[in-house]
Amino acid sequence: MDISPREAEVLDLVGDHLSNAEIAARLFISVRTVESHVSSLLRKLDVPDRRALAGRPPRAVPRPPRTRRARPARAADLVRRTGGRARRTGRDA
Repeated sequence: MDISPREAEVLDLVGDHLSNAEIAARLFISVRTVESHVSSLLRKLDVPDRRALAGRPPRAVPRPPRTRRARPARAADLVRRTGGRARRTGRDA
């Protein structure tokens, strides 16, 4: 059974022996969400407890592919899309 990219991140941090609260702070998610991910990992990887989960070799679980984040549009690109000139709105138009 495959694990999600987020579960892989949680698994890495469990392997670093971090608590659920520490993992939640690192990943900017709630402690309850971390608990759900850990529970799902225990079930999917068929291990009895968190200690066994932390002891798994790092390469035993495929890592999620790294993706590039989309860059925000530059102001110059936005002006080009509107025909080359900024448009005014409101009372000043």
